[in-house]
Amino acid sequence: MRTQKRPLQKMRAAALIAILSISATITGAVFEWPVARVLLTASFGETRSDHFHNGIDMGGDSQRVVPIAPGEIVYYFDEGEHPLYRESGVGNFMVLQHTNAMRSYYYHMRKASVANARASLAHNETIGLSGNSGRSFGAHLHLSVSDDKGYINPLSLLPDYPDARAPEIASILFDFDGRVITVPDQYRVSGLDIFTLLARAWDTHEEIRAIGVLAPYQVSFSLDGNTLKTITFDRLLKKNGRLLLADGTGFAETWSGEGFLIGGELRNLSGQHTISILAADYAGNTASKSVNVQFR
Repeated sequence: MRTQKRPLQKMRAAALIAILSISATITGAVFEWPVARVLLTASFGETRSDHFHNGIDMGGDSQRVVPIAPGEIVYYFDEGEHPLYRESGVGNFMVLQHTNAMRSYYYHMRKASVANARASLAHNETIGLSGNSGRSFGAHLHLSVSDDKGYINPLSLLPDYPDARAPEIASILFDFDGRVITVPDQYRVSGLDIFTLLARAWDTHEEIRAIGVLAPYQVSFSLDGNTLKTITFDRLLKKNGRLLLADGTGFAETWSGEGFLIGGELRNLSGQHTISILAADYAGNTASKSVNVQFR
């Protein structure tokens, strides 16, 4: 029986990041990937300009989509049945109800492919075919999983996704008065009383080598070895109509408008300081980057 997993914990001591486990307890549930050919093209918590990505995307056209676990059909929409209705951003989709108040959501499926003749679906029964309906920029399946608290990172439930490539930290940046500068490894700066610390970081894997594809699972910012902030994309909680990270951090405090991860505001630094970023993906691969800054 597969139970809820933690990411791999074998990391170098100098780059150790505490991977947080999902708080929900899944009893007796076995989860499987919804498509046979899994190509991860978007990760949980990524920026979508003004909101968090609440699931994962798997690339591919016309793949047969099956439930991640047996479930009752809560709702579905197929443009093939309702040609006069304008499709929503999620396109043709289905929602399944599982045990423990869990639901799974399957978006962007092909027109006239969504199952419509049953009240429930088993593991191996077809939901539909992956497609490019709704607000989509290429054929894929979007999968979200929720419980009564909000959304869960699907990677915490599904079988391991092969990934031996570490995340990449392209740059550490300072934002002061709306001006963003990239900080070199050795830097001297004067008159900088208040600034926001940023990081340009992304994840990838063996089958996707393009820059800036996926968000890391976890990013930690530190000053002189002391942790300033840790961002972990394990959960999105629903609160007052908003989605927040598990620690209560909102989207605007996590992602900048330029797509940089936000490490927080620093004030009145003087002398020599080391600023470091650690990043980890869900498989436990890690990367680190540090800069030495002389503040005057």
